[in-house]
Order: sequence, then structure tokens, then C-alpha cells
Amino acid sequence: MKAPRIATEVPGPRSRALVAEEARNLAPGIQSISKGQPAAAQALGLTYSQTMRYVVLPQAFRNMLPVLLTQTIVLFQDTSLVYVLSIPDFLGAASKVAQRDGRLVEMYLFAAVVYFLISFVASLGIRRLQTRIAFVH
Repeated sequence: MKAPRIATEVPGPRSRALVAEEARNLAPGIQSISKGQPAAAQALGLTYSQTMRYVVLPQAFRNMLPVLLTQTIVLFQDTSLVYVLSIPDFLGAASKVAQRDGRLVEMYLFAAVVYFLISFVASLGIRRLQTRIAFVH
């Protein structure tokens, strides 16, 4: 009997690449914090973990947020690729309804509009967030 696959396992090369990309985005976010910030935290008597938790990571996350949210939109858009692998998703459900009702064009057009609207609204939200958290020098 084969051992069951663990649900947290990263399933494929594309997903592993996405995880690697997220990790690659983390380092520049931390490096974007000026060296004076951790030095000031140490001068106040904070430990390394406190410095990272309360000083560095909140600022780094603020700097990384637009990139992370943009990648979330890209990941959402890639869910249509799941349909190619025959795993049910939104596009798969639209396809089943289209075949059942004989309205292929209308259902695929509906699915395209829904994907576009969700992506567009999310992009507007990210743009608005970027302007709200923009650091004025």
C-alpha cells in the first residue's frame, strides 16, 4: 500500500517555482529597510527577534505587499490552467454548464468576463494600496 501524499507538499514544478519566487521577493523586501532601523532597535535594547518582528518585517512587508498581491492575481489567473489538467474549477464548471445547455460561446464569454472583472478589480485595489502606502521621500 502506498503512503498517502501530504497535503502541504508542493505538487509541481510550476508551484515550486512560485514558492521560490516568493522567497526571492522576501530578501529584497528585508534589504530595502535602511541599516539604521535595526541599529536603532538594538540601541533601544531590542533582541534580534524583536527587531525583526517589530521593526524590520512590518516595513519589509509594506514594501513587498504590491508585489505579493500582484503575484496573487497572476496565481488566480493561472487557475484556468487547472482546467487543462482536468481538475474542476470555475472554468471547468462553466464548460460543463455550456455543454449541458449547448451555449458554449455564452458560458466561455461569461467565464472570461468574470476572470477579467476579478483581475481588474484586484489590480485597481493593488494600485490604490500602492498609492496609499507610497513612501514620500
